[in-house]
Amino acid sequence: MIQQECNHPLYSQFDLNEKLAIISGTPFLLIKQSKTLVFGDLHFGQEYAIGLLDCDVSTEKSILAEYLLRTISDIRKTITIDNLVLNGDIKHEIFGTNGQEINSLQYFLNDSRVADLQITLIKGNHDVLLRQSLRHIQHNNITICDNICEPPICIFHGHEDNSNTECEIIILSHEHPSFIFRGNNFEKVRIMAFVTLKSKTNTDIVILPPANFISSGV
Repeated sequence: MIQQECNHPLYSQFDLNEKLAIISGTPFLLIKQSKTLVFGDLHFGQEYAIGLLDCDVSTEKSILAEYLLRTISDIRKTITIDNLVLNGDIKHEIFGTNGQEINSLQYFLNDSRVADLQITLIKGNHDVLLRQSLRHIQHNNITICDNICEPPICIFHGHEDNSNTECEIIILSHEHPSFIFRGNNFEKVRIMAFVTLKSKTNTDIVILPPANFISSGV
């Protein structure tokens, strides 16, 4: 029996408008013109910080980092990507760090699957010590900043007031949006979701779901 190769893409685009598209089944938003993938609220190190792990696992492979890398690699098989923007809360502990957090950052940023991309890290409210956590990572393709504002699109983490920004489109993270479905026997299923809004000034606002699949939503 001859097996035929399947050319059907694992991930496809769902267009929000002429400038943005959701990558189906992922927490990634695509800025079409600049070929940029945007995602936020990774919260590397959260499993250890909230007690889901019994040890520091500083030498263990990060499950979340590997999931993100594998997904990005699969997306790139059918969609051209030149840039990554990690939109805040990249690490979990606000005023400290742990081995899992540092290991996850190193594992993700040092991986060959993203080595040819320009990577921008936007600082969120959990990223007070982000630069210290990255002290062993030195790549020319990595930039750290507070936000990106290149009209018509601005990207903010979302923990600060940026309401005076004059942009056609604002991309936010921070809120961890989700839907909750409740059953008859008190069971509950939470599904992370993208949220799109229109402001009073006619600005399009997109709120991203968390990239960390154990982060609770609102």
